[in-house]
Amino acid sequence: MNLLGKWLFILSLIAACGVAAWFLAPLLEVSFEIASLVAMTIAYLLLSAYLELFRHRLRKNVEGMTVEERVALSELEPEIRYSIPAAGSASPRITTLVGAIAVNGPVIPLMVGPLALLQYVFNVHHPLAMALSLALGFVLAWAWWSVGVTVWRWWATSHRGMPPGEVQWRGEEASILWPENHFFEKTELGKLISRRRAS
Repeated sequence: MNLLGKWLFILSLIAACGVAAWFLAPLLEVSFEIASLVAMTIAYLLLSAYLELFRHRLRKNVEGMTVEERVALSELEPEIRYSIPAAGSASPRITTLVGAIAVNGPVIPLMVGPLALLQYVFNVHHPLAMALSLALGFVLAWAWWSVGVTVWRWWATSHRGMPPGEVQWRGEEASILWPENHFFEKTELGKLISRRRAS
């Protein structure tokens, strides 16, 4: 899929979530914003299930290849390289699932929590207060992510025996990690500490 196709897919998915939220809001008796969050979560889960099914089929196809074919393809594509775990290693699926739940799971609640608390508990709807609560939520979520990915990387390599390259690739594929050398990747607590020690 080319870049234009990816953007069209993303925009159509967002539009579909908006339409679904418009129908869900009165059914669930919640605001459009909450219904949008529900619709996006459902879309995320459906896409994740589809990708997992695709990867399962890929693993089966790779298992049927000869060793020479696997070696040749693994040099070209990490999906092939890491599709079959090494004998005796811990399950990469469980390692990635733990990272997705422990690191990404609390991010959205932390991001919208201060705003929800402000609106639904304290009944404050002032625009400045809402903007500040959103900023606070963003800072809390980013701090959680920064610490969480550092701990997850350490756990995946030290306790699960996953090579650092595979941790990076699987983390990117599961939207736990940013790509290497990306500006946001440099905000991981572990990267910040390493740069501080090097200077």
